[in-house]
Amino acid sequence: MLIINFFIHRGKYAAVRRCRDRETGEPFAAKFLRKRRRSTDLKSEIVHEVAVLEACSKCPRIVRLYRVLESDSEMVLVLELAPGGELQMLLDRDEVPEEAEAARLMAQILDGIAYLHSINVAHLDIKVIQ
Repeated sequence: MLIINFFIHRGKYAAVRRCRDRETGEPFAAKFLRKRRRSTDLKSEIVHEVAVLEACSKCPRIVRLYRVLESDSEMVLVLELAPGGELQMLLDRDEVPEEAEAARLMAQILDGIAYLHSINVAHLDIKVIQ
């Protein structure tokens, strides 16, 4: 059972909240996705996202999917929590990383993208959430 704490991010199609496992205390991110938007059924798109996340379970550069919960109106993806990863922390502080640090961070990002491409997935919405 999960305990939901607070919003991490709200986007156009989903809201992500920080949560923790009630028994272990382990932190997670819970991504809430509405199954319908403007009378359009989005469940197949959500199921596709779940399938991609499951296919990426071996890649350390992509967040892990732990569980999928479903209600009548939404699906919740329980994901590995990446709280203020290194790149996000730099951007939040408006710092410009040294060239070596920028190269290391870009290598990690490109490693994740290369993995996606290796399983024939193209990510069309890569961004940093602020």
